[in-house]
Amino acid sequence: MDLEVTVLLVLFVCSITSILSDRLKISYSKLLVIIGAIISIPEFSPFHLRTGALTGGIFLSIILPPLVFQAALSIDYETFKKVTKPVLLLAIGGVAVLAVVCTLILMAVGIPFVEALAFGVIISPTDAVAVLDTLKQLKPPKQLATIIEGEALFNDATALALVSGVAALSLNPVTYATDTVTKFVGGAVVGLVLGYLANKLMPVSGKDTRVMISISIAYGSFLLAETFHFSGIVAVAILGLYVGRYFQKTRGEEAQKGAMMSFWDVAAFLANSVAFILIGLALDPVEIVNHGPLIIFCFAAMLVARYVSVKALLVPLSRVVGSVPRSWRNVTSLAGIRGAVSAALVLSLPPNFPYKSEILAITFGVILLSLLVQTKLLSHYAGRVTL
Repeated sequence: MDLEVTVLLVLFVCSITSILSDRLKISYSKLLVIIGAIISIPEFSPFHLRTGALTGGIFLSIILPPLVFQAALSIDYETFKKVTKPVLLLAIGGVAVLAVVCTLILMAVGIPFVEALAFGVIISPTDAVAVLDTLKQLKPPKQLATIIEGEALFNDATALALVSGVAALSLNPVTYATDTVTKFVGGAVVGLVLGYLANKLMPVSGKDTRVMISISIAYGSFLLAETFHFSGIVAVAILGLYVGRYFQKTRGEEAQKGAMMSFWDVAAFLANSVAFILIGLALDPVEIVNHGPLIIFCFAAMLVARYVSVKALLVPLSRVVGSVPRSWRNVTSLAGIRGAVSAALVLSLPPNFPYKSEILAITFGVILLSLLVQTKLLSHYAGRVTL
């Protein structure tokens, strides 16, 4: 199919899905994944949409930057300062602990080490797209929401560092730690430098020019950081926080409903739509059914590993990062929803990676269950406790 027709079809599907979501009161992202999976089946789609050319780079370099930038731009900076320690602890240590625990659980039932480790690392990061979509409906306390959103913004760098090692079958923990720190620090520096430059330019620019500057720096920070082998996502997140802080301090009304925020709200909605429809299109229903029991087990292993990673870090280190209430820890555990980031990571594995087709099917199956089941568990629990 021609690229132009594919783009138009995807936009049309997203528009219809948005209408259905409002009418049926069903999460927009869930509907997109389901509809994407349906139209990927040749028998149901006259267009025979397939995703053989779909790569992790499409998610990471095109779709994630506007989502991360808009989310970071919207975070209340003063609240973020109060929860920075638990956010970074979960974004770095939490991802590593979850990957290890999940790997051990899968190995305990006989799954080969390489396959178990690859899946554990790929499924370890929380997805900002899915989390924000769910949090909008739950409306948790601001500090709790900021912990969950902040972790989702920064945990990609840890997962990417781990995946790069797994893809090369390099399991040196010292290398992992060094690579992760380098990606974080380097990405943060790039984001701060471009954020500083942007905040100098924006006061002397018109509102339309400010929008253009924000587009340039959002994608520019990602590309510049990746050029130096730093974390592009961390660069975009730090940039968004820095620019958002400036707007919240100097342009309060514009930070809420100005031209720039309006633009990024639309851009994030479009990127969100494309991300989830592509996940649906990448699903292979036949493979999902064939690996059904294993997918369910891996989903359960991921939930257990997520709970262990949150509790193992936030409880013993409460004196360092601050006390986090038990109900908040449980919500944070259930809010570890998987989505576009895990899809990007599994698609980025080399073609000759051992068990790649099986890992691909299991990962997309777990993403589907996370979006359909985990969000329900989160809503049910949050509705029963006082947050």
